[in-house]
Amino acid sequence: MRIHDLRHSFATMATTIGEDIRVLKDVLGHTKITTTEIYAHTTGVAARRTANNVAAAIIGTPEQPPANESTIFVENSQNRPRSTKIVGKA
Repeated sequence: MRIHDLRHSFATMATTIGEDIRVLKDVLGHTKITTTEIYAHTTGVAARRTANNVAAAIIGTPEQPPANESTIFVENSQNRPRSTKIVGKA
């Protein structure tokens, strides 16, 4: 794995856990948001979670993840995210 791959994984993980892409742009030192969008790969899980959160807000029941479980995403050498579930107290 190269350092550059870690930047992509960092950006993907940051957006997956809900960090603002505009702030991430500054953290990564990009001048254009379009560069950050290239780094921050969207995952199916993140898209589903976003859709569920919006739907829950519309009907008035906020979506909450289980208190003892979280999912992180890391990219393999082919830039394909894989999820790793961590169970236990954070």
